[in-house]
Amino acid sequence: MKTRIDDLPIMEQSQKTLDARLFNQIRLGLLRLGSPLRIRLEGLRSLDMLLDTEEWVIVDRSMDDLPVIAWRDFQICGRKALDAPVTCTALSFHQHADKIQQQALNYIAHYMDEHLHEHTQQTLATVSDIPVK
Repeated sequence: MKTRIDDLPIMEQSQKTLDARLFNQIRLGLLRLGSPLRIRLEGLRSLDMLLDTEEWVIVDRSMDDLPVIAWRDFQICGRKALDAPVTCTALSFHQHADKIQQQALNYIAHYMDEHLHEHTQQTLATVSDIPVK
């Protein structure tokens, strides 16, 4: 996914630790639902989240997809367990990015729960039994 975040001034850069369940859920969603994903963040007016394996970016579609916050450089090499949190770099491009990031991540977790469940049900419905002789 190519975004404009490398071409924009960063207001703040910090190291963040992501919950393992959220990180794993998004990675699974990208594998099963397709990559990249663009998800409208309900309850956050005109904001969408762009997800791929390299970075997650919240953009404002009313401002020509101007980035608000991005997560990248996920430290997954050397990760010894699936329940281990994942460290990444968070880039803020808007003065209120910190106010929406948790609400956005909570929404994405809910979205992935719902859509991965639907995907699993559809997959199970297409599996046929092997005939026994």
